[in-house]
Amino acid sequence: MEAVSTKPSNHYGWQPYLFENNLLSKIGTFEYVANIIILFFLSGALLYLLGGDGESGESTSNIANYIWVTFYLVMIYYIQKEYNAIKLCIKNNKYLLLLSLMVPLSVFWSQAPDISLRRSVSYFICLLYAFYVSERFKGEHILNLFFYTSCFIAIASMVFILLLPKYGLASGIHTGAWQGVYFHKNGLGRIAGLCLITTVLFYLENKRLKLLSFSVSVICFGLLIMSKSSTALLSFVFMIPIYVILKWNYKHYNLYKSIFNTLLLLFLIYVFIILFNTYSDQLFGGIGKDDSFSGRLPLWVMLMGYIDKSMLLGYGYSAFWVPKILANDIWIDATWAPQQGHNGFIDITLQLGVTGLAGLIIVLFKGFSRSVSLIKNNPDNRNYWYILILINLTIVSFTETFILKYNNIYWLMFLVCCMGIRKDLMVRSQK
Repeated sequence: MEAVSTKPSNHYGWQPYLFENNLLSKIGTFEYVANIIILFFLSGALLYLLGGDGESGESTSNIANYIWVTFYLVMIYYIQKEYNAIKLCIKNNKYLLLLSLMVPLSVFWSQAPDISLRRSVSYFICLLYAFYVSERFKGEHILNLFFYTSCFIAIASMVFILLLPKYGLASGIHTGAWQGVYFHKNGLGRIAGLCLITTVLFYLENKRLKLLSFSVSVICFGLLIMSKSSTALLSFVFMIPIYVILKWNYKHYNLYKSIFNTLLLLFLIYVFIILFNTYSDQLFGGIGKDDSFSGRLPLWVMLMGYIDKSMLLGYGYSAFWVPKILANDIWIDATWAPQQGHNGFIDITLQLGVTGLAGLIIVLFKGFSRSVSLIKNNPDNRNYWYILILINLTIVSFTETFILKYNNIYWLMFLVCCMGIRKDLMVRSQK
């Protein structure tokens, strides 16, 4: 009789070391690499060198436009391969879909309907791509995908910093700060914070690749510190007590302790607000800022006036900041020329009114409540990754805009986390 192998079957014929433990599943190496490259550019990496703005992917450069068209074609190819699974995923994420449907509908009341229509197409390609990623990279694969993307980002940034300092180091008022493959130091700081969360949890979750994940975590921490992005650093530091509290809550769960921890967290937030109001001048002076958040507070006050004028539905998707329309008045009144509101909640209200903001709040509430339920039932580090990413991106949204943005890894990660949480809960409920 033939000996029966006790080793787990290999569905792919071969597995490179980096994709051990069945990480490839039914996903081929080329598909994995293609998605890592797409995510790398969605993070804003290198786009400013090709004529893009390094943030939204909007460009007047033919080269950058050709690159985005190529990526869209690749996305569409993979989307159609998972068409049936994506349909089911859409059905299971109705609140996300309803919020996203406001994007193309806003063309009918937009101040710049041609811009809103064109960018709505880009948004929906990216939305469907998020559905594809959520369905294709199931279970542990989603953490693996973003881990390898983090490795790519970290190594590429270090190459630029060490070998191409003209591009990898900031100049002007931010001289000496690291920016890696990004247009601005804050771009590197934001992505380094997310990469650090990802690589640390990958290190804790995986029994293999410890040296790689530890090394990349150290690099990401260095990038975060040396970018001198205070918002990114503070938002990451805030993740540490949240992770500890979540872990402690699971291990010692009971109703009274959960209530106590919630009250403790609210008390700490209250103390933080008191200290913030008392020592804001010293605090911001110590990190090179002022208590107007580098000019953001006066900008937010001005934007609230525009929200009052079109409160219900806003000014249309991506329409408010179009030059020669409403943004010109902001640029005249402000001492600088912002291209966004530097607050995701204000920007979504400018685009889709309080209706869109209410939709976002519902999506956030659903995402957070489901993630807590998922951790209660299955406390592995991938599920902690979901909630920490959601919290981190929510915090960052108070000073930057990524909500409902197309060609943007932050919004894509937000979508993927919400979809992944929903899917994992449904799978567990069927067992």
